[in-house]
Amino acid sequence: MGTPKIAAFSKEDFRHAFIEPFVKAAKAMGFPLRENWLFIGPSGPHIIGKAARACAHRMKSMDPFAVDFDARWAKKMKPGSIGQLRYLEHVVLQALGVINTQDIGVLFATPAILGALGERMTVVQRLRIKGVHYGGVALTRRRYEEFRTRMFPNAVHLSGYGNTLFGMCPELFHAQPRPIDYYPHGNRLLIRLIPPGGNGIPDKEKLGEIVDYGERGQIIFHRLDPSGLIINMCERDCAERIPPPKALEHLGFRQDGFRQPEPLPDITKELRTGLY
Repeated sequence: MGTPKIAAFSKEDFRHAFIEPFVKAAKAMGFPLRENWLFIGPSGPHIIGKAARACAHRMKSMDPFAVDFDARWAKKMKPGSIGQLRYLEHVVLQALGVINTQDIGVLFATPAILGALGERMTVVQRLRIKGVHYGGVALTRRRYEEFRTRMFPNAVHLSGYGNTLFGMCPELFHAQPRPIDYYPHGNRLLIRLIPPGGNGIPDKEKLGEIVDYGERGQIIFHRLDPSGLIINMCERDCAERIPPPKALEHLGFRQDGFRQPEPLPDITKELRTGLY
């Protein structure tokens, strides 16, 4: 929440930040090609709508079918309120209109939207889904297992962690019942897990520290793009530090990863995620 942040990306930096990580991970995970996508998310001011179109093209698909979703308006509504439920119903009905008339093979939305949509889809429609991409809201391990095993059992599932400021880190190696592991791609983005400070604000001396493998720490990122330099950006999430994926170094995943990110305990009550 708060004042929207403004980020600038050159065409090349946009590709390296949002498209290449997804494409490389999709290749490693066997994400489907040449399928019709349905994207349910904001077309603006968030960058995710632009990224969805570019990712679909790289997967040899046409522009996604889309349902526009106003993330900033959704966050203003109290979770579980009548207003939020009516807005969710509005979005789901539009998505069902696409699914009922088009041959959709890939879904891209937040877990909350996908959960509500999946409950309204027929069994045949859910079994037709060959790929699911998640973004916008943290995905719990329990919810992920439900999506994989019950709701969309024929799909390749690929979650992403990121934002408009730094780009996207894709999930890799989701063998059940493994936790959700994310990895930065290339060398334009450096992610460090440091000992967390109070209320999500780390002490200055802790900025130079890194937690050991297997320990949880606050996510700090550095963006090293020609079009944007960001140093010591403190995320509101914590995660477990995990080593680089040696088997996928050839695809550009050479850095430490982070497992099962979730909001820092000190600020969990202050956050409103809800639908996005």
